[in-house]
Amino acid sequence: MSYVPINFNLVDRQLTENETVLIGLIFDAHSNAAQNNYNASKQACSIAMQGSGSFVQSVASAILTLGSVVGRHGVTLGARRLLRGEVSVQDIIERGDMVPGFGNSFHKDGIDPAFVLVNEYISLNWSNYSDRVNAIRESISKYGKNLFPNPAMFTAITSEILGVRDGFESVLLIIPRIQSWAREVENV
Repeated sequence: MSYVPINFNLVDRQLTENETVLIGLIFDAHSNAAQNNYNASKQACSIAMQGSGSFVQSVASAILTLGSVVGRHGVTLGARRLLRGEVSVQDIIERGDMVPGFGNSFHKDGIDPAFVLVNEYISLNWSNYSDRVNAIRESISKYGKNLFPNPAMFTAITSEILGVRDGFESVLLIIPRIQSWAREVENV
């Protein structure tokens, strides 16, 4: 399991043991996804490192590739709003938008394998979130789409469980991916 910086000021209370385990699982999942999937962030980081020779600029380039923007705050906050029922699948699909937190270009027939343990742990400890995700999947299926929750949804759920402020959920996605990007460019 990855080192988890428990006191990174995203929550202003002591985390429970289950929450601490969840953070470790989400960090490992994001790190593994960044390492094992042929994704834009990994490629951007590597190319930027080749061009600039600067790891900081490489990380900035990688961050800029993370997900499409839904609204002005990004796909993970969009997934949180969907999870909380602030927006509906019907409204999203009728606008012609992608459903935030669902669908994956690398794993179309199921959950990204890097997030299976996260999904199982959430199901065991916070079944209300699993029930909500299943209800959203059912709503999506009424439009002929068979989409599974993606890393943004698991990050959104983790953010909701921990009480991370809206707009700061990307920290849970970016911090663990940096170590994979570093491994990617260390020999460039």
